[in-house]
Amino acid sequence: MTSADWRILIANRAWIDRAEEEQRCALLSIGHNFRFYWLWLQMTGLAGAQDAIDQLDQFTAGGGLQAQVHGREDEQQRFCLSRFDFLGGRYTIVARSNAGEIERLRRQNRALNVSLMKAETRLVQVHEDERVRLARDLHDTAAQHLIGMNLMLGKMKVMATDVVSAKAVADLSELLGQFHKDLRGLTYLLHPPQIGEHGLHGAIARLCDGFAQRTGLSIDARIYGEDRRRNSPAEGAAYRIV
Repeated sequence: MTSADWRILIANRAWIDRAEEEQRCALLSIGHNFRFYWLWLQMTGLAGAQDAIDQLDQFTAGGGLQAQVHGREDEQQRFCLSRFDFLGGRYTIVARSNAGEIERLRRQNRALNVSLMKAETRLVQVHEDERVRLARDLHDTAAQHLIGMNLMLGKMKVMATDVVSAKAVADLSELLGQFHKDLRGLTYLLHPPQIGEHGLHGAIARLCDGFAQRTGLSIDARIYGEDRRRNSPAEGAAYRIV
């Protein structure tokens, strides 16, 4: 904060630290004159320093309550001025910003966002690959074991001579059949083969038709847009949601 004649009255830690970094403490510390800072820049040959001095003088003369000051060779650095009156005195808040630093942070933030998106995409693909592997393992191992168990149950049906044994074999066969259906449904959800064969639109339409036939419900499936058949993790996720 400065007085009406641009003498620096109060400076926060960020202002002081920045002045120390630029080795300009003697020019921008408390008690010194902010206008003299620009006069010094003019003497060092900074093009545009005179324009900044003119803006300060215009601001002192009452040219608005807010303004921005920066030198032409240092467009990155800006000083935002805000005037206010208090107890008969006129004061100015000077806020210093570095557009280059802000832009650097924006670029860094964009780069981090891109990296995060790529990491999320890779994670989704890893999950999809794991689902495919698990579905294949279930189909190649558990399903084959169930088929073998059903064959053995077929032999046991022939061997069962009493009603109790025959009932137990029938119940066990029914349980295995239900488990086989559940396992097949699970493998379809883990890696829906219908998407690769018919695309997402066709797979969803067949899913709804099959559900309608199994439940007797009336299903009205309306699908919009172009089916691009990318066979992507997003399509698998959409199919699982349905």
